[in-house]
Amino acid sequence: MKKVFYLTICVALISCNAFVINEAEAKKTAEAILTSIQNEDYDKTSEYYSPEFNESETLGSRKLKFEKLKETCGKRNKFELTETKITTIDDREIIIFTYKISCDNVDLKDNLYIGLEEGKHLVLRHVTTNLEKPL
Repeated sequence: MKKVFYLTICVALISCNAFVINEAEAKKTAEAILTSIQNEDYDKTSEYYSPEFNESETLGSRKLKFEKLKETCGKRNKFELTETKITTIDDREIIIFTYKISCDNVDLKDNLYIGLEEGKHLVLRHVTTNLEKPL
């Protein structure tokens, strides 16, 4: 009877851990998508976005968006993590990574909202803005 109880507890703990976001894994996803964008491998970005995100933006429109950003801001040269925030949105744990993106013409700020989707750490939202320079 004790073995069944301990086995049940172990299974429960392992199952709960499957729904807990892992900051290191989430960061790997964030940096993988930023590297794909930097390398202009836009086709690969779909594997890092959530299914809902991919449904809301076609690969063709995403490519066009990234190409226009490159045309305006210049080539993305490097990215640097500047902030990490763990929060809850709609009872769901999310990690927001903020990166400074150094481009040829202007610096950008990318906010990547990462959560667990289908057991994977995926980008749920991706916001790119101009990085405001201090006076």
